[in-house]
Amino acid sequence: MLDRGIPLGGGTDATAVSPYDPWRSLWWLVTGKTLDSGPVREPQQNLTREEALVAYTSGSAWFSLDEDSRGRLEPGMLADLAILSADYFLVAEDEIPDISAEATMVDGKFVYMSEAFENQISD
Repeated sequence: MLDRGIPLGGGTDATAVSPYDPWRSLWWLVTGKTLDSGPVREPQQNLTREEALVAYTSGSAWFSLDEDSRGRLEPGMLADLAILSADYFLVAEDEIPDISAEATMVDGKFVYMSEAFENQISD
């Protein structure tokens, strides 16, 4: 799809049942592996970590007609911030689903902090 210039967004339909962790979806886009040990996608069909992240952020913003206001870290764009437990670009592929938020900011205010982070940040 990317090679043909077809827009690609990342996500899952699993939210019909419950919220789904985006890191598992990114892991699937990068590795092609499945949760149930089913058939693995051909390696040439997997995305790079950057391609997967772009699909999940700006690609998905395009599908919701929000590409002019969200999906990229640029001046004038809406942006929230998450401090992660690990670097998505450096962890082993199979550790991507284990990434979690240590703290999350929305509209410039912390809305979540893990126990480990609570004593390290002041508003």
